[in-house]
Amino acid sequence: MAFDKHNLGATSYAQTMNTKTAQYNSLIRRAEILSRDNDGRPTKEEAELYVMASDVCAEIMNMNLSQRSVYAKWQLLKTSAEQEATRILDILAPRPVPVSKPAPKENAPVANQTAAGSVDTPAAATASGFVTKNATDRVPAATIESW
Repeated sequence: MAFDKHNLGATSYAQTMNTKTAQYNSLIRRAEILSRDNDGRPTKEEAELYVMASDVCAEIMNMNLSQRSVYAKWQLLKTSAEQEATRILDILAPRPVPVSKPAPKENAPVANQTAAGSVDTPAAATASGFVTKNATDRVPAATIESW
C-alpha cells in the first residue's frame, strides 16, 4: 500500500474540523445550560463560554480561508457568539452613557423687548468673569468693570 500524503492531509483536516466543531457546540450548549439553570439571568461564566466559542470560530475560519461558504458560516457564528457575550456583559456591568451638552443656540436673541417698550439687553461678561446687563456697543462690560 502506497503512502498518500494528500489523503492524510484531508483526514487531518476533517478530524480537526470535527474536533473544533464539537468544541464549539459543547461551549454553546454549556452556555445555554447555564442560562437555563439560572432562570435566564446572565452570568460571567456564560459570557466567558460565548467568548471561548467565538475564539473557536476564529480558529475554524483560519482553517478555511479559501472556502468562502465555510468561512462565511463560521464568521456568522462568531459574530453571534460575540454579540451574545457583549449582551450579557452589558447586563452585568452596563457601560456609562456619555452625557452630551446641549448645542448652543445659533441665533440667540440680542435684546428682548419688555411690555413697556424698553429694550432688555442680555448680560455681558468680561474675561475676569464680571457680568453686567448694562454693557452696550459704546460702553463695553470691561469699561463698566473698571468703574
